[in-house]
Amino acid sequence: MTRGRIRRCICDDCGHSWTITGPFADDLREYASNLSDSLAASPRQDVGGVNAVVIPDALAKEMAAELRKLATN
Repeated sequence: MTRGRIRRCICDDCGHSWTITGPFADDLREYASNLSDSLAASPRQDVGGVNAVVIPDALAKEMAAELRKLATN
């Protein structure tokens, strides 16, 4: 059984069970999780009195393209 990133495994021979952590089975969820972690860890800058994460335009375009690709698969 898989829940998020956790896989619960059971040996067919002896019945021993264990868990392993891996990527999400869904590429969109994996990308969203990695993006969330990246944004949370990004440095903040004061922009007009507001604490903000500044993303270069080229990176924003790459992110948009990747999200569109994942959303249409």
